[in-house]
Amino acid sequence: MAFDANDLRDSEHFVIQRTREGAVADFSTLTGGDGSQRTVRAGFLRMLLMGVNEGWPVQLTGVRIKGARIEGQLDLSDCAGAGGAGLPALALEGCEIESLIHIANARFARLSLSHSRLAQVNGRGVVIDGPLSFAGVKPFAEGDAAEAWLCFRNAAIAGDCSGRGARLVMGASAPEGVRAFTPLDLEGARISGNLYLDKGGKDVQFYARGSVRLSQSRIGGSVYLMGELGAHNGDKRRHALSAQKIEVGGDFSARASFKLREGRVNLRGAQIGKNLNLLEAEIAGGDGIDAGNARIRGSLLLQGAIVKGAGEPYGRARGWRCGLWRRALYPSRPMGDPRGQAAHRRGCELQARRPHPARAQNRD
Repeated sequence: MAFDANDLRDSEHFVIQRTREGAVADFSTLTGGDGSQRTVRAGFLRMLLMGVNEGWPVQLTGVRIKGARIEGQLDLSDCAGAGGAGLPALALEGCEIESLIHIANARFARLSLSHSRLAQVNGRGVVIDGPLSFAGVKPFAEGDAAEAWLCFRNAAIAGDCSGRGARLVMGASAPEGVRAFTPLDLEGARISGNLYLDKGGKDVQFYARGSVRLSQSRIGGSVYLMGELGAHNGDKRRHALSAQKIEVGGDFSARASFKLREGRVNLRGAQIGKNLNLLEAEIAGGDGIDAGNARIRGSLLLQGAIVKGAGEPYGRARGWRCGLWRRALYPSRPMGDPRGQAAHRRGCELQARRPHPARAQNRD
């Protein structure tokens, strides 16, 4: 629907007023009816954020909207503020967003989509001069076919990135430049803070059906995974967590309450500044873990973990010797650690396919 700046709705006048005051435009208390009283057009938001109308000032707090219904596609791709500065901070929290949010190569002060029901976010190459939050996000539609996916490939995020308690699903259908079966794509992203894909509240865990891609990303802080991952049934690659060549300054933690039901975990070539923590994790997707040529500067923590694979989950990690014995793959003492204090695998169950006899002989 075309947007006419001379024909604003009451809801949009309310957004202008609250934004001028530096406050939140809260529609969450408006229930019942057809929802029109809390509907805000995407075209209006674009003009507000771009500062097209001098009579619509935006404070440093940015544009903050709660509980609204966003009508139409929000297209801010390749947009920035004056002189290349970022657009104002944008928070669409607890909103209903049926159409695509297209913010590829845009720049924002901050961005939050927390607890919104949405379908598609294309933020490839976006620059965010603060934190990014999609905590508690879930599909706009209902039913088994409902999807919610976010692409932030090659994004630059100058703060934490939080997807706590989000529920993400993606099937075979994908627009140009976006990977199918990839509900969360952070490949090549640069995140200066921590990445949280974990618990978002009491009994609300992160969930993704399809591939979570962190390959070649650089995380200045730590990565926290807690929830359930699984490859999509239609994905022949069976990718569940792709994090090859990731660089993490702190810990990579996928400990208790982390469950992988289907597919593989790829940590090949990963560079982890502190610990790889898999305490009590359950990786039972059948494809195991591939951490060939990975480098872990801290400890490998495996107490209580269950890792079941049809291949050789660990391969050979730089700085770690890995061995196969009676079909079980286990990490032995780390190089340069004669007392073996860096490896903790008590109570860990690791299963792998019996290797080829010739390869097994070579290992011996």
